[in-house]
Amino acid sequence: MSMLKNKLVYLHTGCEWSEPWDESFRVGLNRLGCEYIECDLATVVVDRPGVFIGRFNESCLEYKNIYEAKSNQFEWCWPEPSAFNLYDDKFLQAQYLSVNKRPQPFYEIAKDNSFYWDVYPAVQKKAAGSSSKNVKLVKSREEVETPCLLQEFCPDNDRDYRITVIGDQVTMIQRKNRKNDFRASGSGKIVRLAPEPEISQLCWEICREAGWATMCFDIVKKEGEWVILEMSYTYALYAITEDTKYCHLMPGCKLADRTEHPVDTLLKYLFKRGKQCQI
Repeated sequence: MSMLKNKLVYLHTGCEWSEPWDESFRVGLNRLGCEYIECDLATVVVDRPGVFIGRFNESCLEYKNIYEAKSNQFEWCWPEPSAFNLYDDKFLQAQYLSVNKRPQPFYEIAKDNSFYWDVYPAVQKKAAGSSSKNVKLVKSREEVETPCLLQEFCPDNDRDYRITVIGDQVTMIQRKNRKNDFRASGSGKIVRLAPEPEISQLCWEICREAGWATMCFDIVKKEGEWVILEMSYTYALYAITEDTKYCHLMPGCKLADRTEHPVDTLLKYLFKRGKQCQI
């Protein structure tokens, strides 16, 4: 790929729980013939023009404090500052979806005990947490622990849907609820299936409008309509490599076999997009 000639990648590595991503980036960059150096964003010296790639997660949120300023030193970066800003903050995600008029359950951010919410049961979420950590069903005002996000409970869902957009590919899996629980995230009860065009189109459009190369969305149905519960760019790679077979190729939602590693798909899209940004 000629677009990679003389392109230096500053690859942030070493975040806890990101080892599979780190190794996949090394393999993918080598396969593409791209020069890279491993670094830490907090201490890296940018002495050559280049791009930044790093998979942060909830163990290294301190990088949020420096990310936007640091990202300006590179031609482009992944994750995009807006994607990283929303990461592991369910309050900001709900506000983002609301401002951009995207479907989600009704919600209120309850900062203290003066909140207005009066419909129960409701889903209570702390701002941070993955795999259903800090998420529970509350049945009365007395059970609410602020600060929190109070989210409308959508009944009659025995599973949720995880939609992952990577460039112009969209995959979907079903996750059945935990036993005697309303939560599906982290259950490990995966059902393979081909993505549905309507929801592929919605999630892909969100990513293209926001300028995100990749994002995953947790979705259920409310009265027959899709609603987004939350989103994150730090999905587990095995959820794509092991649990998905098909993808939608966008635009157009053409159904196809998923034939390459998701990091390869991401890297190709990132470099293609980076080249276009420089024209």
